[in-house]
Amino acid sequence: MFQYIPIVLHTYVITKNKLFNININTLFQQLRPIFWRGLLAFIMLNFCNGLTNLDTKIAS
Repeated sequence: MFQYIPIVLHTYVITKNKLFNININTLFQQLRPIFWRGLLAFIMLNFCNGLTNLDTKIAS
């Protein structure tokens, strides 16, 4: 049983590092468009809300 421990640890470390690197890179690549879309949607939503508020103020 004990002879497998270094192999398991080694593969674990390699996969962890690979996964970590991949996760960090893909996370940033995936988050960037989501972040910008979210920001754009937020701005648009606020803008539309502002317009409707203006409309109601003008109407009243």
